[in-house]
Amino acid sequence: MTKDINDNTLTDPQVLELLEERAHIHKDRVSTGKVVLSKQTRSRTVNLPITLTEEYLVITYKEDNSPLNHHEPVSDDALIDIIDNTANTHAQISINGKMQSLALDGSVEILLSRETATVTKSTHAIEDVSLDTKTISKEHIFTTELKKEVLDVKGDKTLIANDVLIDGK
Repeated sequence: MTKDINDNTLTDPQVLELLEERAHIHKDRVSTGKVVLSKQTRSRTVNLPITLTEEYLVITYKEDNSPLNHHEPVSDDALIDIIDNTANTHAQISINGKMQSLALDGSVEILLSRETATVTKSTHAIEDVSLDTKTISKEHIFTTELKKEVLDVKGDKTLIANDVLIDGK
């Protein structure tokens, strides 16, 4: 039970109670704002160099004057050498260094190829980000006015004896 400092009623006629205010500080946590963290994706364009190869059909016409109808390719680089032999009913063709016979109404199939590129993507971690909060304690001084009751004695001071005079000490 607390008493108002201005309530000077005597609880006992022999005892005068003097009161004093005391400060009590209560702390409350209030929101000062918020921080929102999120991940965003940023795109960038990169140029990736790659060399692709492609095959082409090379046809070289050359007369064959030899009676044996045997022909060596002009160079190793030639994919196909065609030897036109009109005296016979077929022509001799050298395909990648191998001699093949081509009938007048026949055909030879040659498979050609080229390289194509496919880009795949993979994801790799580039950074680890640690998130934590830090508490900082700061000392603050709060100023407040507190009241205190003191005994005010008016009149002749010689009529008042204090404890030292009464006890003889």
